[in-house]
Amino acid sequence: MIPLIWGIAALVGFALALALGRTWRRTGAVVLLGLALALAWLVVGYSMATPSDQPRNCSDCSVYLGRWWEPGFAVFIIGLTLVAWTLGVLVGSAARAATRRLPAATRRS
Repeated sequence: MIPLIWGIAALVGFALALALGRTWRRTGAVVLLGLALALAWLVVGYSMATPSDQPRNCSDCSVYLGRWWEPGFAVFIIGLTLVAWTLGVLVGSAARAATRRLPAATRRS
């Protein structure tokens, strides 16, 4: 399930960079969008965790900021998803740059 999420993140990042990544500034904005989504996902994960006054529902969890959860695992998974997003964005931006230069190179030949 988790590798599927990484593949989806890479594919969405690739598609957005292919559509919007005309310049390095726009490519950076798409990468920052991924960072914002990762932080939002971390907040959603925290808010969905069981409050500390209720019995815990996982074996490895501890109380952090009033919730039963394991933030190290969450940050690890979200971090790898952000890496997949960034790779997708960079590949999409490179593909857009390669196709943009291709017609000019074929006209010279």
